Amino acid sequence: MRLILAANRLFHRQGYERSSIAEIAREAAVPPGNVYYYFKTKEDLVEAVIARRNAFIAAWLSDIDKSGDPEHRLTRFVDEFEKTSKSRAEHGCPVGGLSHDANRIGGELAAQARVAFQMLLDWLQRQFVFMGDDQEVAQSNALHLISVLQGASLLAHTFSDPAPVESEANRLKAWLHAMAR
Repeated sequence: MRLILAANRLFHRQGYERSSIAEIAREAAVPPGNVYYYFKTKEDLVEAVIARRNAFIAAWLSDIDKSGDPEHRLTRFVDEFEKTSKSRAEHGCPVGGLSHDANRIGGELAAQARVAFQMLLDWLQRQFVFMGDDQEVAQSNALHLISVLQGASLLAHTFSDPAPVESEANRLKAWLHAMAR
C-alpha cells in the first residue's frame, strides 16, 4: 500500500513519465528492489494507482450520496473541488493528470483511467435527474459541470493560481442554486 500511495503522490506532483521507480521507492521509504517484487512493471504500478483512485472516487461519491437533497450533494461536490484549489494550482487535477498520462500509454490503462471520469459523469447526471432534468439535459449539465471544473483546474495549474477553481466553483454553486428554485 505504501508503494501505491507514494506512486499516487508522485504521479500527481510530477506526472507518470517523470516519476521513476527509484523516486517512488524513496517516497515510500522502501528499497527499489521491493517495487519490482510487488509490481513487475511501472505500468502495473500505475494500474494499481488507477484502481485505488477509482475506489476512492466511488467511496467519496457514496459518502456524498448520504447527504441532503440533490442540490446539496452537487454543491458539496463542487465544494470538494474548491477545497483542493491550492493543490490543483500547484500540481493540477489528480484525476485529469493521470487520465492524460494513461491516454499517452494507451490500451487498457487508458480504459481504466476513463472509469474515474465516467463515474463522476454518471453520478452528476443522476443528481441532475433527481433535480428534475430529463436524461438528455442531465447529461449535458453533468458534462458542463465537470468540464468547468476540469478547465478551471487546468488554468489554476497553468498560472499557479487557485483563483480559477475558486471563482468557477462559486459560479457553479450559484448556477446550481438557481436551478433548484
